[in-house]
Amino acid sequence: MLIALTRSKGEVVGRDELVESCWDGRFVSDDVINRAVLLIRGLAERSGGFAIETVPRAGYRLVEMPLERHRAFPIRATAAGIGLVALAGVALWLSQPDHQDEPPMPTIALLPVSSVTPDQATRELATATRDSLGHTLAESGFPVKLVQAASVGAGAPDLIISGDIRDGRSSATATIRVEAKHRAVVYSRQFQASGKDLKLLPERIGAQVAAVLAWTGALMVLDHRHPSNPADTLEQLRQMALVIEGGDPLGAYEISRRTAPREPNSAIAQLGLAFNTGFALGELPRNQRTDAVAVARAASERAQQLAPEFGDVYIPWCILHSMVNTAECEDRLRAAMRKDTDAPFVMYFLSAVVASAGRQAEALDLARQSLVNDRYKVWAIARAVRTLEARGRTSEAEALFAQGSRWWPDSLVLVWSRREGMLARGDFEAMERFEREPGSKVLGTDRTPSALVAAVREGNAAAAKRICKGSAPLKACMVALGKLGDTDDAIAIAGQLYPDLRGRTEAEEDRIWLDHPTVLPLDLLSSDGVAPLRRDPRFLAVAQRVGLLSYWRKGRLPDFCTVRREPVCNLIKDGR
Repeated sequence: MLIALTRSKGEVVGRDELVESCWDGRFVSDDVINRAVLLIRGLAERSGGFAIETVPRAGYRLVEMPLERHRAFPIRATAAGIGLVALAGVALWLSQPDHQDEPPMPTIALLPVSSVTPDQATRELATATRDSLGHTLAESGFPVKLVQAASVGAGAPDLIISGDIRDGRSSATATIRVEAKHRAVVYSRQFQASGKDLKLLPERIGAQVAAVLAWTGALMVLDHRHPSNPADTLEQLRQMALVIEGGDPLGAYEISRRTAPREPNSAIAQLGLAFNTGFALGELPRNQRTDAVAVARAASERAQQLAPEFGDVYIPWCILHSMVNTAECEDRLRAAMRKDTDAPFVMYFLSAVVASAGRQAEALDLARQSLVNDRYKVWAIARAVRTLEARGRTSEAEALFAQGSRWWPDSLVLVWSRREGMLARGDFEAMERFEREPGSKVLGTDRTPSALVAAVREGNAAAAKRICKGSAPLKACMVALGKLGDTDDAIAIAGQLYPDLRGRTEAEEDRIWLDHPTVLPLDLLSSDGVAPLRRDPRFLAVAQRVGLLSYWRKGRLPDFCTVRREPVCNLIKDGR
């Protein structure tokens, strides 16, 4: 692809043309092309001299970039020259010893899924489940081998997957087990389906197991580089698998808290403690949080020292600090992405950060790249759905939501993310339809009252104000009252939703944050739905309390300044 873009001499090359040139016209999915572009961009950041520009609805273009002074290439930076430099860079990168010795993704032996109930329907379901597991794991980058019996001794696979299915006619129960060498269980899960969902069971099993093992596999690679006690490593893998599925974060934290002190030179143990502390922080008693965060920050720094090449070791800094540190969090995540373009979660976290800062276009691009790395992670799907809805790309959001729901039918984060995206663009009619769809998983207490939707539809601010004095969700009321011109009450609600997170010192800032570590995401403040509030000078006080104003004044302006150029942007740039 890089050669094809170089030969175009700066002209746009469409996807169809790339497929014809690079894959001889064979069918190639969008994910394959996106992945290739992502890898080339990673190379461009490392080598310099060029960049790949996406031209919406047209294709891609190679763009010349000034070479840094310290890069003494004896070649003029023409398009052809850039191609030669880049190709030489590829060869050099591949020949480096650290990449030659890079441990591969863990190998997987996939055993037949047995049918406990001896009927044709169950046997067919078992075969389809194995096929689905093989497909999703191979697509996630694992070397997968179909075997009839688990290999032992020399050449044994890193992971062995087995399973069984019973009662495959009107309902079914499937049990899937993932074992490491010596048959130690890393992951075990029971899946159930009945009726019309029965035919979707193999697809769901494949997607969910692949999502869990994508992170597990990355941790196994990390542990291969920086080994720790096998028993402790196994326990970390088990707990992280549960956390990825939305399991028991407090239980995972307790195990990491006991394991990490025994393994000061284990990157996986230190990283596990840092992550699990951040995930469990809101569930810890207040009097334990200060010490827990101090220990977790030390573990995070230790993990970075032990494995500086592993991108995800830089994520815990963000979840172990207050939101007022968004700029530093973003800088760390961008540096991590440059170090490790294949990091499992960096792009997802960076997408959430820039979305909170009001840069939804970039957030969507990062969310899509995150899905290129692993299309099965429910959190990555939810992030993309939310951003698509917020930007008004409803058909894409609906299609991705439907796909995610097939794979993760019990996921509330998908439902919550889609509704939050609708609220972000102020579409109350869409929210009401979505919340009242048959089988909707939106809890009754979270639903937008029909009377509030009617008040917005009718332009009745007085009625909306009366409803919002009751039990209506505050976020919906803030957006609704702003749309209806009741800025005073909307700003007052914003004051409740977004408390002052600033402190005069780092210690005071930590104290404020640790009092309430689960703060409402900030992206709603930069959304189209809150645009009426941004016309009020008091909006800047809200943005200042949560650290957004100082972030924007560092030159990191939100979309409503760089794209729409709203009047408030003059005050942001003015600095007063």
